[in-house]
Amino acid sequence: MILQRVGDDMKQALSRMKIKLLSYFYKRKNRSTQFGRYTVLFCRANITNSIVGDYTYFAGTASVNNCEIGKFCSIAEGVKIGLGKHPVDFLSTHPVFYSENTCFPYRLKNYRVNEKVIESITESERVIIGNDVWIGVNAIVMDGVTIGDGAVIGAGAVVTKDVQPYTIVGGVPARVIRTRQNINCSWWEFDVDTLVDFSSNFKKRL
Repeated sequence: MILQRVGDDMKQALSRMKIKLLSYFYKRKNRSTQFGRYTVLFCRANITNSIVGDYTYFAGTASVNNCEIGKFCSIAEGVKIGLGKHPVDFLSTHPVFYSENTCFPYRLKNYRVNEKVIESITESERVIIGNDVWIGVNAIVMDGVTIGDGAVIGAGAVVTKDVQPYTIVGGVPARVIRTRQNINCSWWEFDVDTLVDFSSNFKKRL
C-alpha cells in the first residue's frame, strides 16, 4: 500500500513537471503575449497579442487574440476569443478589399484612390475578461466584449454582449441563466501565503 502510494505520488509529480515544461515552450511560441506567474498553456493553445493574469490556464486548442484576461481564469478546450470582425454593411465582407492586416496573401486595392476618403474598418476590438472566470468547452467570445469577475460561460455559448460579474450565461447567443453568490471579496489580489492560509475555504459551498 505504501509503495503504491509513493508510486502514485511520483507519477503525479512527473506529470506536473511535464505540464510545466511543455507550457514553458508553448509560451515561448506565443511571445506577443504577456503571461503572468504560474500560467499554463496546454497542447496547441494559441494566445496572441494578449495580457494574461497569474494562475490562468488554457486547455488544448484554445485560440485567443487581442485580449486582457485576469487571474485564476479557466479557459477550456476549443475556446475562441477575439478572432476579428468583418464589415456586414459593405459590398463584400472579404478582407481582400479592405484589410490592412489580413493574413490572406492577396489584395485588391486601387492605389490611385485616396485612402483618406475610404471609410476605415475596425478589424479587431479588445476583449476584457475579469478574474476567476470559467469559459466552457468550444465557447466563442466575440470582439469588444467585457466579461466580469466570477462569471461562467457555458460550453458552446456564443457571447456577443457584455457579461456582468458573477453571472452564468449559455446558449447562442448567450443569455443569462442565473447568478452566482458574490462575496464582495477580491481574493485574487491576496498574496500566495494568504491564499494558502485560507485555501480550505475554497472547498466549501457558499
